[in-house]
Amino acid sequence: MRRAALVLLATLSSLAMAACSPERTFDLPTPSASISAPPFATEDEALIAATESVTSFYQIGATILTEGGVNGERLNEFATPDMVAIEMSGFDELRDKGLVYRGQPVMTSVILQSYLPDALHGIGVVTAYVCQDGSSVTLEDANGTSLVSPSRTDFTEFQITFDLANEDSPRLLVSSKTPWGGGGVC
Repeated sequence: MRRAALVLLATLSSLAMAACSPERTFDLPTPSASISAPPFATEDEALIAATESVTSFYQIGATILTEGGVNGERLNEFATPDMVAIEMSGFDELRDKGLVYRGQPVMTSVILQSYLPDALHGIGVVTAYVCQDGSSVTLEDANGTSLVSPSRTDFTEFQITFDLANEDSPRLLVSSKTPWGGGGVC
């Protein structure tokens, strides 16, 4: 039971603890092969946009989780449809199992891995490494018993990819989030 709870915590906290994105497929528009103008003038601007995007994604995700996983569609503004679907399944599982999520993860660093200003249709335009401190995040069963192992690692590293909200906008959406095992982020 304890192991299953830890696995569930990792799944539910794709916003807060860990998550994997399945291989993505896209219906790409056909007219143009690349973005008409670079969405960000510099890598620094791309990093700022990625930091703002992932911060909003984490904040609304944690809010949804602490509210019992309801109204998950609020993530639509911050993530691609595929990523929202992944998160919604975690919200559903939280509700179905009667679990209680508490806390707010904190990003301690966001490091630009790549900025591809000419990414096809803005897909994968920015990739960043994120260090997340989940020490204040807990998961409890319906009786209030913590399902978090005392030996849990508080810091988790992720590689997060961002797509443009549309080809003419510099607004980024989280499109994938995978644990990063390469180190050097936290």
